[in-house]
Amino acid sequence: MSFFKEIPTPRKPEQTEEEKKNDCQHEEKSEDSNRMLESESGNKSSSDLSEALNLVFKKFGLIEETADKKKSDTSESSEYKLFKYLEQGEDGKYYDKETGKAYVSIEAWIKVHKDLAERYKAEANYYERNGISAKAEELNKKAEKIEERLKAIGSAISYDVYRCEKKNFTFENQIPESFFKSSKFQELREIFQLDSWCKMDYNEKVQAIRELGNCLSKALNLQCSPKIDVCKFESYVYGYCYNNNVIEINALYLNNPQEMIKTVAHEIWHVYQRMKARYQKTYKDYLYCFNFNVENYIKGELSEKCYEKQLVEAEAFAFENYFISKFGDDFK
Repeated sequence: MSFFKEIPTPRKPEQTEEEKKNDCQHEEKSEDSNRMLESESGNKSSSDLSEALNLVFKKFGLIEETADKKKSDTSESSEYKLFKYLEQGEDGKYYDKETGKAYVSIEAWIKVHKDLAERYKAEANYYERNGISAKAEELNKKAEKIEERLKAIGSAISYDVYRCEKKNFTFENQIPESFFKSSKFQELREIFQLDSWCKMDYNEKVQAIRELGNCLSKALNLQCSPKIDVCKFESYVYGYCYNNNVIEINALYLNNPQEMIKTVAHEIWHVYQRMKARYQKTYKDYLYCFNFNVENYIKGELSEKCYEKQLVEAEAFAFENYFISKFGDDFK
């Protein structure tokens, strides 16, 4: 279960290089020394818990390295197996090594520790008012220790969510190559060829779009294929993905098979992200959940460049480009 409220995620057109230079010129660029280096936070697949999660906790003092496996500057694939405060059990839960308590997600662990810090501070105020300064100081120090830890983790999470423009996303582990070699995919590839597409009527195109969505959903092992509707939106929006498992595609681009493929892929990937965010089996799953929070998601009308750089959108744009590349050079 998610503690965050989610909002619809639209697919908007990618900016040109000139537009990217002009947009967000006054964006404040944080030089926070607590944030993760790009080389450490990039290249993480959604199933790569051990490396992605370990890197964050190691960077901010929450991991002890094993004696026989220290990270070197040249060993990018090194993994850390000893967590100082938290580790994942075989049951998928996260265990606090100090208390032994189990948490269903990283998000739940963070929430509990935020509440604990607030409780320590409230108790400290009580003892302070009653003249027991030593006890108040002890509790305040405990609260400060937790808050420092949470602040460091927050810096890492923010960096991993909002600095994704140059990440090298890969998708080979999500979709088997056999899918692209299947007769069904080859059939869809022929349907979306421009010559074939132009001969189809409105209903046939809508049906083809839905069939593409169903096939891609099965390839990604989605629990339930989303409902796809074709609607009219403003010209700057290609489609929306709603958190009730509904996708809406802009009818203005119905005659452009390339944009239909990319939009379906983009929005289906959002469905995949939401599914992963719901169960949070990996660190990236938690980042999805964080990014989908209405308070953390950056809308395109606020800043197109920042919208494209956030994790859920940067990855969705990368996926649509990966997916359409499988259709062949004619679709580039």
